Amino acid sequence: MAKIFQGPATLLHGLSDLWQRFFKDKDVLDAMYRGSEVLLGQAYLDLVSNVLNASIRETPVFNKELFRLLLIREDEITYDGDNDCWTYLLPDSVKSFDYLYNKIFAPSVILENEIHFWTDCTGENDELRFAANPFDWDGAGGIIPGVASRTVDVLQDDGTTLPQRRISLWAPDVLVDHYNLYLAYGHMLGRFEPSSESYRALLQGIMSYFVMGPSRMRVMSALNIICGLSLIREEGEILQSVTTASGNRTVVTDKNSYVFNELIPLRTDVLDENNWGTLTFTSFEYLTSVFIVRDWVSDPGWWYSTIIPDYVMPDEDLARRTVELILYENLVNNPPGRVRVGDPGFFIGADDDGSAPTGGRVAMRHSFAFVSFERFLKTHIFKVDPDMVVFAQGLLPYPRIDRDIGEVVVAGSSAYTLLLTVPEIGLTDSAILYELPVDVTLIPGIV
Repeated sequence: MAKIFQGPATLLHGLSDLWQRFFKDKDVLDAMYRGSEVLLGQAYLDLVSNVLNASIRETPVFNKELFRLLLIREDEITYDGDNDCWTYLLPDSVKSFDYLYNKIFAPSVILENEIHFWTDCTGENDELRFAANPFDWDGAGGIIPGVASRTVDVLQDDGTTLPQRRISLWAPDVLVDHYNLYLAYGHMLGRFEPSSESYRALLQGIMSYFVMGPSRMRVMSALNIICGLSLIREEGEILQSVTTASGNRTVVTDKNSYVFNELIPLRTDVLDENNWGTLTFTSFEYLTSVFIVRDWVSDPGWWYSTIIPDYVMPDEDLARRTVELILYENLVNNPPGRVRVGDPGFFIGADDDGSAPTGGRVAMRHSFAFVSFERFLKTHIFKVDPDMVVFAQGLLPYPRIDRDIGEVVVAGSSAYTLLLTVPEIGLTDSAILYELPVDVTLIPGIV
């Protein structure tokens, strides 16, 4: 049966019930509103971070999360005897925080960094280190008082389950690595590293090299940055001083400071105190002398006695690819097996520049490799001389020069540019070959 409207009484009763219900649920609604405020604040922080990601100079190294829940099981805690602490492996993205709460709002338990715990992100794994075992806080097997806990079943390797205690702690204002630098820029260059200021400098240096091109100075800067050696960050920085302390050497400019291992060789003009206060740098300029790059302008004779790589002249043997300063009489087959008709510089009755000798002088010429290098190759080849002592001592943050020269430096150079790396120490490979006896029976499938 349809209800008949009975006047304003129905409306008044309904409004009364509404407000009574509203005030009855006030505590629940307050908690919901406070939680909504936290979520809105986190959404705003994420928005700001995404906007800053548009510039590599402004991209935040770490994101900030207002709260992060840590669920720690008893079997995930191990004792570190060297540091006398109890360690828990942090999730990959969590880097640091100053406090741990038992709950988000009005916490009754607060653990403080450097007193109850500390974080260590210097090793292979990021660790949360407790001064005392959180599952034996009182020395009698009890957890931290006031912290929520429960027992969960943990699956073992043999398929069985084992009950383990688990506690929950809230970390406020957490710095988290969302890999902004890699996702925005590093993936395009094929270089992944955990987020850091040095990784930002690495990406900036590589991008500058690709954009500006492979001049001699930029090649040296690229070689430094791919090995983790700092470059000048800003245009027009002025050198102030160089200090040494605690095994490190710090180059101080009017805008930034750059720290190197004290065994890393620095440029002589950087170490010269007469240049302090006057030497001005350009952005992405190198500071070390770990690499020396030579070209025909900076060192006109660097290529004397070098060997042209076989991939440049694949059809020539070693003898014809070896550059020599020796002058030979311009005769056919002199020296034997190293002269061919049609070689550059081979003129009948003339020197290798085409001029006929006078006064009864015999025509002379350089070797095929010398003439080829002098006329065609020297303007397109850089020679890289690395400081092998630095490599041998393992002083470089990113000691992957063999791979990175190919993937970064060579890839960023022009098609007509070649980087020539020559080891300072000659290596000789040897092998011993054994002949199989005639009566040995070979088993199929075994070599």
